[in-house]
Amino acid sequence: MRTSSPRLTNTSYALLGAIAQAGPCSPYDLKRVLARSIGPLWEVPHSQIYDEAARLARAGLLLEQQEGTGRRRLNYTITEEGRRELLRWLRMPSRDRVDFRDVGLLKLAFAAELQPAELRHVAGDHLEAWTVLRDDLTATMHGPGAAYVLTMVEAAIRFWASMREEFNEAALEPLPEAIPAPV
Repeated sequence: MRTSSPRLTNTSYALLGAIAQAGPCSPYDLKRVLARSIGPLWEVPHSQIYDEAARLARAGLLLEQQEGTGRRRLNYTITEEGRRELLRWLRMPSRDRVDFRDVGLLKLAFAAELQPAELRHVAGDHLEAWTVLRDDLTATMHGPGAAYVLTMVEAAIRFWASMREEFNEAALEPLPEAIPAPV
């Protein structure tokens, strides 16, 4: 039974969605489910999983059950009210600012400070990183939503490949000496 109307965050909805898809989960199981599905896209710290799952249970969106024997772990199942809330959020237009914290884009914002050969190197590094992300997501994400996420990742791969190609000829120049990272 719902005891309050909490303010739900995107992390709240990530937990509701993961439990809706995976079924009953302990917080530890939920950490693995999140890591294997949306982990590369939306990291949720382990301690936050425990706190958020308990908060969602107090709000009546998850059912909390403790095992009667053994390790007596807590398991969470999504309630009908939790499923309705998840569906409401999924259907709601998102007017949030896009949070796209890609260090490669941040580096491109300051591209005037780099030589073309260095920009090709930045593009190549990020092409590789996005390719690894695609491979990880292909191995871990399943269901209809995975195809949409992978379409976005493929667009990023094409972008970085295009950037690398744009600076291809400049790459023949030697890179300046790298500045060591601060210790």
